Amino acid sequence: MEIANNWYGGLIIIAIIIIVFISNVLITKVTLRLTKEMFVAAVDLNRKFLYFYRLIEDDSFAKDARIYSFKDVVSNKMTEIGNELDLRFSNLSKKTGKYGALSTALYVFVTLSAYLIVSLKAYYGVIEIGSIISVVGSVSNILNALIFLVGVISNLSLQSNYLVHFYDYVNLKNNDESELISNEEIKRPYVFEFKNVSFKYLNSNEYALDNVSFTLGDFDKTAIVGKNGAGKSTIIKLIARF
Repeated sequence: MEIANNWYGGLIIIAIIIIVFISNVLITKVTLRLTKEMFVAAVDLNRKFLYFYRLIEDDSFAKDARIYSFKDVVSNKMTEIGNELDLRFSNLSKKTGKYGALSTALYVFVTLSAYLIVSLKAYYGVIEIGSIISVVGSVSNILNALIFLVGVISNLSLQSNYLVHFYDYVNLKNNDESELISNEEIKRPYVFEFKNVSFKYLNSNEYALDNVSFTLGDFDKTAIVGKNGAGKSTIIKLIARF
């Protein structure tokens, strides 16, 4: 065959590699775009899930969870958010899987093309039979290196998108600096007061605090004592606005 006896058989392999390389670049761009869109859309869900996850890791939350029956609330909420995240990741996997299959098909196409052309050259005596594996192996190594390079560059591009948000946050300026006051400008003495404060937790019929009133003066030292579930921790949380 003419393709086996002429020099342009190697050029055909190179051309196929270039075409597949460009195709992989385009496929990778589409895959990363889909991935970024999914993660951006899921930011709110991720924040909520991490909040509940860190909450259940906190040993100090265990008592409140038992006293005020938070277990089912947290469990149901995490299950709901987890199911939604699973659905989104599943849809992403289905979409990117199609492009991954196409990329694999192109890789197989290049390998088979290289085998075909090199085998024909060996059959017509242009090269030795022992060189078939060597040539095809070289083609595969080149293609693997190019695909790896595309993956690294594309991943850096994807991660840089998240860094933009990080640096935007780090570089935020405090717009209220002009309104800050020094300790000398704070008028003393001042008073911290609870006045007829009532509070109950979600899904609880009993009030943790019921019409509580007290006053803390400047430099006062106050101890809050009581039995378990009396509302000591609740007072501290309300003071700290938790």
